[in-house]
Amino acid sequence: MLPLFFTNTLFILKSRTFGKDSFLPYFSHSMSNLVQVLLSAQKGDANSQAANEILTTQTHQNPAHFMLELSAILADENSLILARQIAGIVLKNTINNANNDPYLEEIWYKIDPETKPQIRNNVLGTLACPDRNVRLSAAQAVACIAKKDIPRGEWLEILTILIANAMNVNPMFKQASLMTLGYICEDLPPECIEKSLSDQILTAIAASLTPEQPDADVKQIALQALRNSLPFTKSNFMHETEKQVIIDLICNACQANVEQIRLEAFQALCDIAFMYYEYLSSALFQLGNVTYTAIQHDEQSIAVLGIEFWNVIADIEVLRLQNNQPINGFINTAANTLVPILLTKIVIYEDEDDDWNLHKASSSCISAIAQIIKDPVVDLLHNFISKEIRSPNWKNRDSAALLLGSIVDGPSENKLSPLLTSGVEALKNLMNDQSLAVRQTSAWSLSKICEIQYRIMSQPGLFNPTVPKLIESLKDHPKVACHCCWALINLVDRCSEVSLFRRDIVNLLLTSLLEAAYRQDSFNTEHNLQLSAYSAVNTVIEKAPNECVPIFEQRIPSFIEQLRQSISMPKSEQVQAFICSALQACFARASQASITDETAKVFMETLIQIFNLRGSIIEDGMQAAGALAMNIEGRFIVFMDQFSPFVGWALNKNDSMSICRAGTMCVGDLARALKEKIGPYIFNFVPPLLRNLESDVVSTDVKVLSIESLGDFAAHTKKLFMEYLGNTIAIIEGAANASVQQVREAENPDLFDYLSDLREVILEFYVSLLQGLVECGQTDLLLGNMQSIVNYTMMAISDAFKPNKNHHANAVGLLGDIAGAYGKNVVHILRTPIINTYLQQHKTGNDPMLREMANYAIQAISSN
Repeated sequence: MLPLFFTNTLFILKSRTFGKDSFLPYFSHSMSNLVQVLLSAQKGDANSQAANEILTTQTHQNPAHFMLELSAILADENSLILARQIAGIVLKNTINNANNDPYLEEIWYKIDPETKPQIRNNVLGTLACPDRNVRLSAAQAVACIAKKDIPRGEWLEILTILIANAMNVNPMFKQASLMTLGYICEDLPPECIEKSLSDQILTAIAASLTPEQPDADVKQIALQALRNSLPFTKSNFMHETEKQVIIDLICNACQANVEQIRLEAFQALCDIAFMYYEYLSSALFQLGNVTYTAIQHDEQSIAVLGIEFWNVIADIEVLRLQNNQPINGFINTAANTLVPILLTKIVIYEDEDDDWNLHKASSSCISAIAQIIKDPVVDLLHNFISKEIRSPNWKNRDSAALLLGSIVDGPSENKLSPLLTSGVEALKNLMNDQSLAVRQTSAWSLSKICEIQYRIMSQPGLFNPTVPKLIESLKDHPKVACHCCWALINLVDRCSEVSLFRRDIVNLLLTSLLEAAYRQDSFNTEHNLQLSAYSAVNTVIEKAPNECVPIFEQRIPSFIEQLRQSISMPKSEQVQAFICSALQACFARASQASITDETAKVFMETLIQIFNLRGSIIEDGMQAAGALAMNIEGRFIVFMDQFSPFVGWALNKNDSMSICRAGTMCVGDLARALKEKIGPYIFNFVPPLLRNLESDVVSTDVKVLSIESLGDFAAHTKKLFMEYLGNTIAIIEGAANASVQQVREAENPDLFDYLSDLREVILEFYVSLLQGLVECGQTDLLLGNMQSIVNYTMMAISDAFKPNKNHHANAVGLLGDIAGAYGKNVVHILRTPIINTYLQQHKTGNDPMLREMANYAIQAISSN
């Protein structure tokens, strides 16, 4: 018989015992068969599938009985150790519905109240098993049941039992109880456990972390349990004495003789830094001593965690500064002593080591420090970078090059300029280094400098020699060439207004980038040079000066030919998308005269052939077609019979938001391009847009785009759209009501941004609709809605919603358009103090466009 596990809690359980005899009533004659099935299921041989099917069948036939038998096998000391271990895992996975079986959804809550206690008792008693693997399986099973029960106010005594046994002198009982407590606390909402109980859990864990605890396994498990229970300890960290006790225990564990204990302790410190940053001021000196010692003298795995503690602190302070929140200034306090230590560790790493190591951790931490302390970081690093960037040791050169790119976000341009002026020259030289790692890092640093400090890079003395070097390095290893592509993307994107990209440079850029895109080694999941190269191509086409447009026009036929040739290529989906994206950019910038009917015909025939062969669309291809339509306008009508079914299919593709999004964007382009010529196809387009707005499965961004496209139809198809006006207005009004719900940006930034976009696009829709009604002489259709539209307009620009310039431009323009369209019929709606004050503010504001629009609106209102 198993030893009694709960010797200290018999008074709680009324002398209930958990030996073998207590399980016998629940054993069935089929239990031995189930053992064989469990063993067969995990072998991975031909019989495994059949065994797993048997398990699934038994689960569905009688889940309560099946789980009871699993718990009995787990508890049966006469069963094979492996069978008991598997039984516990299968039981846990069944309760948690690990395979997302619809039949097993919330299955534990459906088990009858007579069976549940039997299963609980079986798994709980198994925590006393001498075999560690069985205890581990039992601990997971107990925890999964407890996490189902405790939030519903059931099996609360499990915590009291485990707390009592965590104080037991028997190390095996301690380990099992602490392990189980840790599993229970993991992912359990803090509000599910009363403070008195969470304090007892913390006390039980702390008792196993004292320096007097001799058992290393117990201490390691206690640290794991502490990490899992940290969400329950906020009130303890708010109390200075209790917080200090916790910090002292962990800091002592950070200096233990056993490496695994130190690892767990430093991971706990990192967790505490992340959760309880605001309560660490009084312990900063102590934490600094412990982490600095580890960084300088401990094993690399632990030194990395010492750095990670400061990485967490730095990341928190960076985020708070970005959100205009106060910081405790921990990094400002530590920087002068921390950075020199990090510089001794940044040069320590293994060649081609992809793991998080001292080199990467140190550079990451210094990068965050730069964003916090700003200019002083340059003084802390200047000597290291200037000396080591020319070091004979490639690791030192690599580290110095890495730092140049790591600190560009933070210090001022004036402070960085001298260092970067010499540093960029050094990086260009390192692009010829014998070490691939050094070349790769140098290219990455150049890309970061081009991204963040582009004003420095736009100086002709740096720009003119750097661009040719980046173009030359497009022929280097793909790991290097990728970063060169992004450096060029950043330069083109940010420096195009400086007119540094002349026609000859742009032509050379396109040629070199396309050569890089079609290298035999251009596609690899590790670097994907083809993606980077085509991203650069698109940026060049979109951002280069107008004088370069003829270059892009000349390349359109060659892009179309590449797209045509891709049809016969294997695995061509990616390159087809890239080519279509480039063509979209070309069509958007090309003059109408440059795209002949023949060019358009060849592209559309090729695109439709690809769509048919794939049985789907290329999102980029559909957007390219939309851009072509916008360019050639009415001439596009000849392609609509063949093309419109794909657009309609995309609009209805609610199981693929990327396809639905592409169709929604394209249909707006078609409405603007074809205007009333789109009449024969409007039935295929407008109803799906309306359905998508009412759908529960369509994503929010597609709904925003749907309103945009409806606005395009309202503005450009005139009377054709009027058939759908009633349904459209009803749906838009519903969206308008939803868009003005109060959401705090700090609590739900994604929803806040979505509602902001929704308000903007609804205002745009009303502007477009009114334009269309005026042009077709049917403004009376909307007169009855004017009061609600004006009310919504003034709500949408409330300060609480943080309206941007687009909101105000649409609102001011809409008010003026309403006055112009309806005259005396709406003066009683528009001549209100709140509207007058709003328009006068913009009439005297700083924005020239809004001043002009406000003046127009005021005159339109006052003239009636």
